[in-house]
Amino acid sequence: MVLALQSALNKTFPPIRDHQRVVLAGLTTVADWICSGSFFENPSKPWLPCIDRALDNAGFITPTLRNGLAFGDIFQNHQGAPYQPNQTQLTLCQNCSGKGIYILEAPMGFGKTEAALYAAYQVLERGEACEIYFALPTQLASNKIYDRFRHFLETILTEDSHHRQSLLLHGNAWLSDQELGEEGRPGHSWFHSSKRGLLVPFAVGTLDQALMAAMNVRHFCARLWFGW
Repeated sequence: MVLALQSALNKTFPPIRDHQRVVLAGLTTVADWICSGSFFENPSKPWLPCIDRALDNAGFITPTLRNGLAFGDIFQNHQGAPYQPNQTQLTLCQNCSGKGIYILEAPMGFGKTEAALYAAYQVLERGEACEIYFALPTQLASNKIYDRFRHFLETILTEDSHHRQSLLLHGNAWLSDQELGEEGRPGHSWFHSSKRGLLVPFAVGTLDQALMAAMNVRHFCARLWFGW
């Protein structure tokens, strides 16, 4: 296959190192999923115009953010009054800049979830990321955060954004009614395959779903490529 591609493209491919092989395998897997979709079912139909639509449908669209939102614009109490960030939340948001691991330790009720989400919003706004995976240790915790995360997305994304719905990812997520819906395009039910779940731009799930990108399990190449 490689020789045929080199001949067809009249190119000589450079040597591929071990870590590059994994990423290339992931790219090939995702490309195969996309080109196996309904956009390319009719062999008599020109396929070039379908590429952009297929990529959009698979989620490769930059999310459209509402810029300049303050903490209180995103998080309000039941009466709609804006929350003001406490010192713990301010400290995290002020120090979360660029790639890295940020650890916030605080007692229950100090607003760690809101602090993490607002820090993530700032990263998205700066263009340093274009997706969020909210990983939690248990399925129960994931289920409880899911609705809050969906509300967060509906607040920070414009109404015409394709990503205003999120996906719940864990072994028993199928028990929850969380279809993306037509307004949840791109991809809608395309993402509900257990193999493709981590390709969705915004998701909540268990930590093991992310850790499997670094483990020698089935389709780990696709998971690793998505996080590359």
